[in-house]
Amino acid sequence: MADSLVTFQSKPEAQYLLAGWRRQWSNGGRISSGLPRYLIEKLEAKKIGEMDRTVSELCYPFQLAGTHDTYRPKTSYLDGLPAGPLERENAFYEAGKRVKHLPGRGALTSDRTLCQSLLSGHQ
Repeated sequence: MADSLVTFQSKPEAQYLLAGWRRQWSNGGRISSGLPRYLIEKLEAKKIGEMDRTVSELCYPFQLAGTHDTYRPKTSYLDGLPAGPLERENAFYEAGKRVKHLPGRGALTSDRTLCQSLLSGHQ
């Protein structure tokens, strides 16, 4: 199953992996959503791969049932009004030997699925 969850167009050469989550409910003052995009732009990182949409279906939301994830929005908002469906992106970016980056939207709950996906992409 893991082989079908991740696709790389090229093999990353980076020594570090930075994982970030964008567009999530608890965002820590936009740290989670702003930092991944900032680093991609600042380091001129290129998209080298992505996870299948199945990952989004299997791994969201992160919080325990009965907490605020029960009320997590199913749409994105603009000026407080629904603007469209909430779409998640699970992509890998390469910025040379400086940084490799995965900006997801929301947090992954299935560590096993994530690890299998990452490892299968490097074999």
